[in-house]
Amino acid sequence: MQRNTYMSSPPVSDSSGERRPRSPGHIGRYRVTATLGKGAMGTVYRAEDPLIERSVALKVLSLDLSPDERATFRDHFFSEGKSAGGLNHPNIVTVYDIGESEGVPYIAMEFVEGLSLRETLDMGTVMPVRRVVDIGLAMCRGLDFAHGQGVVHRDIKPANVMISRSGLVKIMDFG
Repeated sequence: MQRNTYMSSPPVSDSSGERRPRSPGHIGRYRVTATLGKGAMGTVYRAEDPLIERSVALKVLSLDLSPDERATFRDHFFSEGKSAGGLNHPNIVTVYDIGESEGVPYIAMEFVEGLSLRETLDMGTVMPVRRVVDIGLAMCRGLDFAHGQGVVHRDIKPANVMISRSGLVKIMDFG
């Protein structure tokens, strides 16, 4: 039987005396391979799912939150995972799994190889009008589907829209 652990190195104690890992090697069954981004509430890693041998984006609730903040955000975090997990649409990032490993909540979702719309815009590239319209329509299709399922995004912005290398538009982060 394989033991899943969040820790890849011995834990350290923070200022509250709470033990936490230095850096993740495994979170649940997922093997972390890279850090994709970090925000106030958590970190997103690229990880491998050994059961089905695919890459996932693994969103993990921050260990830097106080215990009270962690309890509050944990409920919101799982609510986000459940809401997005019920959506199956080509313009919405698919949620594969939600869970908790050694007290660390996570959401495993589709890994999209590409750039966010924010990154694309920041490069200063002028997109043809037709491409801008296509991106907008794809976003509208995804949001329309989500709204039809009773799910409101609440934070639609260029950073939460991925454009895959093949040009497919995917909305993410339904927090």
